[in-house]
Amino acid sequence: MRCAGPAPRQQPEPPAAPIAVLDPQLRALIPALKSALAATLGGAAPGDIERTRAAYVARCLRYAPHPAVIDICEDLSIERAGGALSVRHYRAQAPGRMPGQHLPALVFLHGGGGTCGDLESHDRVCRQLAINARSAVFSVDYRRAPEHALIDALADVRAALDWLASHAEVFSIDQKRLALVGEEAGGYLAALAALELNTADHQPIAMQVLISPLLDVTRDAVLTDHTADLADDLAALVGAQARFLRAQTRDWLGSLSTTERALKSPLHATALSHLPPTYVLFAGHDPLAGQIHHYATRLTAAGVEVTQECFTGMVHGFMLMGGHLAGAQHAIARIGQALRPVLHRKGA
Repeated sequence: MRCAGPAPRQQPEPPAAPIAVLDPQLRALIPALKSALAATLGGAAPGDIERTRAAYVARCLRYAPHPAVIDICEDLSIERAGGALSVRHYRAQAPGRMPGQHLPALVFLHGGGGTCGDLESHDRVCRQLAINARSAVFSVDYRRAPEHALIDALADVRAALDWLASHAEVFSIDQKRLALVGEEAGGYLAALAALELNTADHQPIAMQVLISPLLDVTRDAVLTDHTADLADDLAALVGAQARFLRAQTRDWLGSLSTTERALKSPLHATALSHLPPTYVLFAGHDPLAGQIHHYATRLTAAGVEVTQECFTGMVHGFMLMGGHLAGAQHAIARIGQALRPVLHRKGA
């Protein structure tokens, strides 16, 4: 839906997603999803982060579609302070593209709560985005907690953007048509990077796409809780997802003070008008729905061109389940539809 009008004085309510609105394909998956998430939350010994990460990636791949065939899928390495940064480059032949013509580029930041997720967990999504957005995609394997702090992940995003700008000709990329795309924790990093970098001192980002993003990391942030209105299995799944998000971000953000958390919460940013066109996508049964809807409303009030789209019958992370959910495939198609008018504007 297109956001319009001034922001209300108090935090707006997110779009309602009553129990009657539940995707039938998702309904069949809920018991298995709940069981897998419970195993991830409780199955690993304290400090066994690698087991948790492996379970997360396995879950992503279990529900992902078969990998789409594209022209280029190559792993690259960026030298930066603290060691090499891995980036995966995707490219599909864009319809009507002439030899030597520069493509737009997406810098993709995976989800996983800041502790999980990697190039493999979101590989299928990146392949589809390269096709649907008719753009090159660069997926960034940013540093994660608990080994690294939030500041390290943000430094990796900046390093990737700087590297891509300096290698635009090498990859036949038009750096004036660069978009940031992030899912969940990656959406959080994308939002922070856009707030910081879309200024006169930096090459502006043409668009940001925030998929189920984490936007408020203050200690008193309240995750949307509709579980009292949901059937037992769905309530258990949504509740487990909320606990997973809290647990995973705790290591990433635990060292930040209350003041620092507010400064690192896009939802609490005071200046928003400089941000690029924004597409926000989230699920109706998402623990983050309230803060996502509030941020989109604040962006609109600041004069930013915003489209927010709520897939009311879905749960957090649904976009990674394209092998089982038609709605996930539709969501990725919608992202491409949102990006193309901006990145492939006439005369670009």
